[in-house]
Amino acid sequence: MKIDFKSISIIVLLITTCFFVYKSMFNNVDVISKDVYEKLNNDFIILKYQKNENDEKIKSLMTGYDSIVKLDLKLKLDIYELDKKILIYNRESIKSEKYLKDIIYKQIEFRNRIELLQNNPVNRVDDELLISIKNKTK
Repeated sequence: MKIDFKSISIIVLLITTCFFVYKSMFNNVDVISKDVYEKLNNDFIILKYQKNENDEKIKSLMTGYDSIVKLDLKLKLDIYELDKKILIYNRESIKSEKYLKDIIYKQIEFRNRIELLQNNPVNRVDDELLISIKNKTK
């Protein structure tokens, strides 16, 4: 291997470049890192305080949420019970409606028979007349 001027100059330039890069990067690191460290430490303290506040808010909201969920379940059960009662009352009303229609129909039928009997009285003769008078006097 020949050592000529070109290779020596390249090696020297490489070494000086490395030296200057090392010096520029790590010489001011203490000053920069202290400032950055203080800033980051202050930010960390602020974030920790905010986290504690948010944790307390979350706890209070969770207790409120739990009570709302319990109330919601209770109200859903109440609604279910009321729906069952509504179905029962609807069935009873349908039965009552049918019963009322039957009574009205029988009443109309009875009135028609009364009118028919008033307009056309029954003509009874002999034994039928005697039996009907006997039944009426009992």
